[in-house]
Amino acid sequence: GAKKVNEKVEPGAPVLKIDDLKKYYKVGGSEVFGSSEGRVVKANETISFTARESETIAIVGESGCGKSTLAKVLLGLETA
Repeated sequence: GAKKVNEKVEPGAPVLKIDDLKKYYKVGGSEVFGSSEGRVVKANETISFTARESETIAIVGESGCGKSTLAKVLLGLETA
């Protein structure tokens, strides 16, 4: 039957579980700027969450905090 408007829907089984996701980029150095060695830049560090059936999740944060990088990793466009 139809559910009441105020009836709470219990979340279902996990459909996505992320534990301690970390993503770093290696950035190359430049002789022009005085450094031939690269450095490592942190994009995401220790992200953990579980998404369950019937849940809606949102990725929010300040500019440059790694939202797009997280989405790319989740879609398989980047590796972590």
